[in-house]
Amino acid sequence: MMMVGGCRESFEQSLELLKLVARKVFYTGASGTASQIKLVSNLVLGLNRAALAEGLVLAKAFGLDLVQVLYLLRESAAYSRIMDTKGEKMIHAEFEPQAKLAQHMKDVSLMLDAADEMKISLPFSETHFDILERGKRLGMGDLDNSAILKVIESLGKGLGS
Repeated sequence: MMMVGGCRESFEQSLELLKLVARKVFYTGASGTASQIKLVSNLVLGLNRAALAEGLVLAKAFGLDLVQVLYLLRESAAYSRIMDTKGEKMIHAEFEPQAKLAQHMKDVSLMLDAADEMKISLPFSETHFDILERGKRLGMGDLDNSAILKVIESLGKGLGS
């Protein structure tokens, strides 16, 4: 998927070429809107990933079968595509990076900076940033962003702050 902001006429003139690069191409409006929508998308995606990690930490503490839990989550109203892309990685502690935890931390920092400029509050993202920052301090910044599971697990173990 590709999102494009800028001059509508230029977008229309370039559309066939853009479709060679991406299956779905969307015009988002004025210049900069595609970047803003991408930040919004990354916010929702990151919080979905964090919620999945936290849920798996709770399931593990309950002593549940994590494979079964992930399967049932995928079948429930809680489903998010992040379960398909990161769920198995979390369950099997396979944190070879596709997208690094530190990179997502940078994105969350951009979200919070934008929120500050607009004088709005993003309380979940503030907490999310703190968790990612802890992961970076614990040496997990170069791991896959699904390693947020390990960071959340570390919160219950008193591993620094």
